[in-house]
Formats: sequence, structure tokens, C-alpha cells
Amino acid sequence: MSKETEHTKGPWEAQIDPYSFAPGRITALERDNILNSSLIADCHFVHSSMNPEETLARSVANTLLVAAAPKLLEALEKSNKSISFLYGLAKINGASEEDLQGLKEA
Repeated sequence: MSKETEHTKGPWEAQIDPYSFAPGRITALERDNILNSSLIADCHFVHSSMNPEETLARSVANTLLVAAAPKLLEALEKSNKSISFLYGLAKINGASEEDLQGLKEA
């Protein structure tokens, strides 16, 4: 039995403030009330050998990646359903075990 992970539903919004210690802030906006939001994460990347511009660029990239998580999860779930459907069709139509194994591993 699989266990569902509880997480804050999307959409998540990335906010960038290059003058903050944590330049990337991710919030989840409630669908019914834009004034009601939840902090998901403050993203910052610190590395002593990098210049400030490179450090900021990595913080921004990490912020945008994390903010995209709900959309990435949704796409993955849709892909999984599509692959399961294709597996069923392939099995019904007599696909080889090798082909079926490839779909199982996808």
C-alpha cells in the first residue's frame, strides 16, 4: 500500500529579492484568497569561493526549481497514468515480455 505524502498544494509562487539574505522566497497562495499565503521556503545558496553574482544566480535557480515542484509532480502523475494505460494496451495486444518490462521500468 502506498502512503500519500502531505504537502502544501500549489500553485507555489517564487519571489526574488536580490537584497535579502535569502533572496528566494516561495509561498503557496490560497486559491480563494490571494491575501492568505503560506511560506514554503526561503532559498539561499552560500559558497565562499563564489562571487556574489554567481551566488545570487544559484539562489534564484534553486528558488524557481522548488517553486515548480507542484507542477512537476502533477506532470509526473499524468505521465504515470499514461504509461500504465500504454502498458495495459501493450499487454492486451500481445507485446513481448521485453517490451512490457521496458514499460514497467518507465
